[in-house]
Parts: sequence; C-alpha cells; structure tokens
Amino acid sequence: MYSGGLLFGIGLTIRSSLAFLAPLLLGILVFIDHSAISQKIYRIIAVLAGTATGLLLLAGWHSASTGRLTLAALQSQDAFPFLSGTNIEAEGGWNEEDAALYFSWQASERDRLAIAEAVRRVRENPLGMTLFIPHKIAILMGDQTYGNTWSIYPINWRNLTILRDQRQEVLDANQYLNQAVYILLLALAAYHFLDYRLPAPAISAMAIFSVILLILPHTILEVQSRYHHIILPYIVLVAGQDLLELVERSTRSRIAINQQNFQEAGRAA
Repeated sequence: MYSGGLLFGIGLTIRSSLAFLAPLLLGILVFIDHSAISQKIYRIIAVLAGTATGLLLLAGWHSASTGRLTLAALQSQDAFPFLSGTNIEAEGGWNEEDAALYFSWQASERDRLAIAEAVRRVRENPLGMTLFIPHKIAILMGDQTYGNTWSIYPINWRNLTILRDQRQEVLDANQYLNQAVYILLLALAAYHFLDYRLPAPAISAMAIFSVILLILPHTILEVQSRYHHIILPYIVLVAGQDLLELVERSTRSRIAINQQNFQEAGRAA
C-alpha cells in the first residue's frame, strides 16, 4: 500500500489529473476491502504516507538541484484548462485565442485571471455551457486514435519491403483497428450494465465511479480525447468480466442443448 501511494504521489507530478481518481482509490480501500476497520485505516494511512513521501522526494530533489527551497516540481498544472474548457467556439479544446489571452497576462496573475474569465463565461451563458456538456463528453470519451500515428511513425520503413509502399495504409489500418477495439470494449462494458444478471458489482461500481470522476471536472476543464486513457483499465475490467460471463453462458447453453438432445435420442430409441 505504501509503495502504491508512493507511485501515485510521483504520478501526480507527471499528470495532475490523477487527482480526479483519488476518491476512487480511497473508496476501494474503504468499501471494497472487506478487512477489519483497523486494517482499513492502516492501509489508508499507508497510501497517504506513500503519496506524501513521493511528493516530498520530488520537491526535495528539485530544491537540492536548484539550491533553494521550492515546490515548483509539484506544480505540474496551470489554470489554462479552465480558460480553454469554457470556450464553446473552440469546442472546449486548446485554441490559439485563449493561449494568446493567457500569455498576455503577467505570469503571477495568469492563473487567477484564467479562472476569473472562465467563471465569467459560465455566468454569462449558463444555458449554453450546460447544453455544451454532452458535446464535451463525446469528445472526451469518443475517440481512441490519439497518438496512434506517432506510436509507429519512427519505424524504419525501408527495411519493411513488404509494407514500404503501403505506409499510409498501415497507419490508417492502425487507427481503425485501435478505434474498433475501443468501441468493442465500450460495447461490452455497456452491455454489462444493461444486463442485471451479470455479477461482479464491485468491478461495476469502480468503472461507474471512475467515469463520473473523469467527466465531472471536464464539464468545465479543457477536453481532449486522450484524457480518458486513465480510466481505460476500469473499462477493460468490466468488458473482460462481461466477455467471461458471456462465454460461460454460451458454454452452459451448449451443454444444456446437448443434454436435451441426448435425452430425446434416448427416448426415441
């Protein structure tokens, strides 16, 4: 538990959006873990201590390397996502207009002014912002192709004589395959929740909670399709549980049919 918290603390300095999942991780320790209360408390303290240690280690290392005490290593995120996330014309994504506005302000005032401007936009157009939320969710959850081209772009295509002349086709196929697998995972996960007979309520609760924790802050913050990657493990868990249950049902159905056919053949004989 301590080592998990340590990695979580370090991860926060790399990708601050991990903080959105902190309630889920604590919820797992409190509600899904069936240990005694004293054991739960111990594990929660261990996770929190590990997280604090990770943050302090990075802050200490950065302070030692700069020669002065600073917490700059822990400040991995600014307030720009508030600004871009409330820009309806830019579909809640990064845009040059907001970037120019953000960097036109003094560095010491940027974050405060960005939040103030975001609040102003919401207050002036609350209905528009509310109706904009489903579109932002679609951007956030609908596309799994981000980075696919980059992932295989450095390949030395000259050595792949078979594929050299079909490079673009291979890149396109990679995009389509990745999106198809993602849609399949979402379909299996959706079926899991539509079929009340499926087991594993703990896995279901984790997946639902992770989606909620991801969507809520992004109703205001900037959205990119890659931002849903942090909850993919929970979606995979649900999809895997659903696939396993469907296979077991199919097996039981075939066994029942075979038994029925055997009995009918025996009666006919």
